[in-house]
Amino acid sequence: MGRVKYKAPSRHWRLSPITVVGIFRTLCNVQLESGMHTKTDIRQRRWMIRFAPWSNRVRATAPPNKSHSAYLNVFQLSLRQLDCPIGSLGAGMRRREFIAFLGGVTAIWPRLAIAQQASGKVWRVAWLSPVFADTAVDREIIEAFREEMQELGYVEGNNLVLDSRFAEGHIERLASLTSELIALRPDVIVAYATPAIAAAQRATSTIPIVMAPATDPIGSGFIQSLAHPGANITGVANMYGDAIGKSIELLHAILPAARRIAVLMSANPAHPQQYALVEAAAKALGLTPIAIMAATPADLQQAFKEMRQQNCAALFVLADPIRPTIPALATESKIPAIYQYGGYVDLGGLASYGAALTPMYRKAAQYVDKIFKGGNPAEIPVEQPVAFELALNLKTAAALGLSLPDIVLARADKVIE
Repeated sequence: MGRVKYKAPSRHWRLSPITVVGIFRTLCNVQLESGMHTKTDIRQRRWMIRFAPWSNRVRATAPPNKSHSAYLNVFQLSLRQLDCPIGSLGAGMRRREFIAFLGGVTAIWPRLAIAQQASGKVWRVAWLSPVFADTAVDREIIEAFREEMQELGYVEGNNLVLDSRFAEGHIERLASLTSELIALRPDVIVAYATPAIAAAQRATSTIPIVMAPATDPIGSGFIQSLAHPGANITGVANMYGDAIGKSIELLHAILPAARRIAVLMSANPAHPQQYALVEAAAKALGLTPIAIMAATPADLQQAFKEMRQQNCAALFVLADPIRPTIPALATESKIPAIYQYGGYVDLGGLASYGAALTPMYRKAAQYVDKIFKGGNPAEIPVEQPVAFELALNLKTAAALGLSLPDIVLARADKVIE
C-alpha cells in the first residue's frame, strides 16, 4: 500500500489514518485495497465501510447477504448511540467522537461474531404470552427482549427467528398456542409469567424453557431450587410474593381509613398462594381482604360490580399478566387500586410497588443466549431482581379526590403528574 500523505488541521486531535485502518482491519479480518488516498475501502465479499477521517464522514453498505447485513446492523447501532444517521456522521464529528464510534463497535462486535460463526445457525425462539400483543406495556416488554438479543448478536431476519403467540387474557388458550409453537421446532421457549410457564412445562420436558418471570417457581413446581433448577426450566423469578407485605403497607399508608380491601384474582395458578400472603399481611394491619375472581378479561365488569356490592374501599391487584382495562374500571368505580406492576400506573393506575419488568426481559434474553451457547437449563441458576420501584400517578389521585401523603411521595421512584 502506498504512503498516505496528509496534514491534519491544527484544531483536530491527530489520529493517523493508518491507526484507524488497523482498527477496522482487526475488526473485519479483511485485506485492504491499495491506491486509496482520500478514503479507505474495507471489503469482504462486497461488504464495504468507507471512511475519510479528515472529512468527518463514514459510510457503510452491505449487499443482500444475511451475515454481512448483520454486521452492518452493528454499525447502525453504534451510530444510533452517537445520535448520527447511517451514511454520514456530519461536519461536527471530531476525532474523539469517531473514536467513541469505534469503541462502540468494538464492544458489540465480538458478541455478534460469536453468533455469526461458521455453522450459520439460525436460532428459533418461541415467545408464549398470556396477554395482548398491542398494549404499550407489552410492546415495551418484547422490544426490550429484542434489543437485548440484538446486543448479544442475534438479529431477526439473519440468525434469529422469533415466533410469538398471545392468549389475550384467556389462559385456556395457552395449551393450543404452545402446541403451535412446538410444531415450529424452537430452540428455546420464552414463557411470559406463571400461566405460560405452566403450559410450556406440561407440553415439553426437552425444549429449554426460560421463565420471564415466575412468581413462585419452586412452589409452582417449575424448578427444584434457585441454584439448581434441575430440569429444562430456568430464568427469572420476580419476587412479587416477597413484596406483597410492603405493597399492603403502601395501600394502608395511602388509604388509612380503608378497612375492606378487594383482592383481584384470575385463573393464574399462582394466585391462591399469593392471596394467602395478602391475607396474612392485611390482617396484621387490621384489614379485611375480600377475594374477587375475574378469570378472564370478560369477567372484569362483573368483578367491579361485586366490589361495590361488598363495600370495598380499596383494591389490590395480584401480580398477573397485565389486563389493560383494569385502571379505567377502577377509576370509573371510584375504587383506589394498588398494583404490583409499574406498567399499570402508566395506564392510569393509582400506585404500584414491585420489580421493574423491562430489566427482567433483558435478563431473559441473556438466559436464551446462555442456552444457545450450550448451557444446561438444569444447571443455570434462577436469578431474582435486586431493584424495586414505587410508582405513583398524581393525575389519577386527583380524579379520585385523594391527596397522597408526603412520606409516600418522598419514597416514589416514578411520579406521573
